[in-house]
Amino acid sequence: MEIGLYVHIPFCAARCPYCDFTITVTRRRPEEAYRDALLRELGGRLEEAPWREATLRTIFFGGGTPSIVDPSFIDAVLAEARARAGPRFAPREVTLEANPEGLEPAKLLAWRRAGVDRLSLGAQSFQEAHLRFLGRGHRAGDIRAAVGAAREAGFANLSLDLIFAMPGQTMEDLESDLDQALALGPEHLSCYNLTAEPATRFGREVRAGRHALPGEETQARMFTRIGERLDRAGLRRYEISNFARPGFESIHNRCYWRRESYLGIGTGAHSLLARPDGGTRWWNVRDHRRYIALAREGKPCVEGSEALGPGDARREWVFLRLRDVEGFSGSEFRGTFGEEPGEFFPGVIPVLIEEGLLETTGDRVALTDRGRLVSDEVFLRFF
Repeated sequence: MEIGLYVHIPFCAARCPYCDFTITVTRRRPEEAYRDALLRELGGRLEEAPWREATLRTIFFGGGTPSIVDPSFIDAVLAEARARAGPRFAPREVTLEANPEGLEPAKLLAWRRAGVDRLSLGAQSFQEAHLRFLGRGHRAGDIRAAVGAAREAGFANLSLDLIFAMPGQTMEDLESDLDQALALGPEHLSCYNLTAEPATRFGREVRAGRHALPGEETQARMFTRIGERLDRAGLRRYEISNFARPGFESIHNRCYWRRESYLGIGTGAHSLLARPDGGTRWWNVRDHRRYIALAREGKPCVEGSEALGPGDARREWVFLRLRDVEGFSGSEFRGTFGEEPGEFFPGVIPVLIEEGLLETTGDRVALTDRGRLVSDEVFLRFF
């Protein structure tokens, strides 16, 4: 079994108004205690069945802001994974998420020496007003400086995150963001439309009428324009929100979209042991103090779990595969579940094809361009 390993580092300098991730904002970060807790959880997990037999194919440091901690933190986690997994430590990709501000050459070089080979920069926008609105601590110049420093440090696989469909954002703003992002020559771009998550400050302000997201038509135009511009620049859409030059698609994220097993460690981290007949999903406690205390005592850090049945596996497999532009084939479904897609989803696929939301090539089924605009609605039809 090959798996992806996700390592959650929750520390942030501030909480962005749109963020609903598991983060910790504190003046005194307990880096050493949290690192030791991660090492304990990781070491314990990699000694358990079935993880002790699994090959580590990818490693992803997410957050939070992984770039905020001392580089020795990242090195310690990778060293522990290497020591515990032994010959099963064979990552094809080691990604670290970073904020553009404060990326000193020494830190970048230390990450490269530790084994990080892919950097994901949270650029979000090149417009100063939009960066302030998003609560970001960097400016457009910091993004350009970070990319330059990363290249100097030897990073040949760079991804930039962009946010679109913000209040007040125009098509001209979007074009400018795309121009400036492409000028930096990234191998990968992730483009996400801003959403008003209910538990966030931005979500509350939208409900109170203080902000308004662009209308559906404008969001659709922006989504379509992004695809057109990036395709012309040689970055192919390979997932609804993700674009890459050939060979630079995120191996780790495709693990999620193909419903493969992954192990998550750290606060709020999710894990999945995937099986055709279902499997198990679980997630860790979100409070870093409780997480540290549980790890110190050698206790499980799990907050909750869910047993998945055969129907759950089939539904998740289909909607996750449909996120990928390649979709899925009937032969892949049969090989995994031993039946035809139409047997478990009677009438669903033909109706979606008739509505122009799915298309077929041979026995392969994928979202159409129009289907991607309303992908969540398409996915719900399989539930």
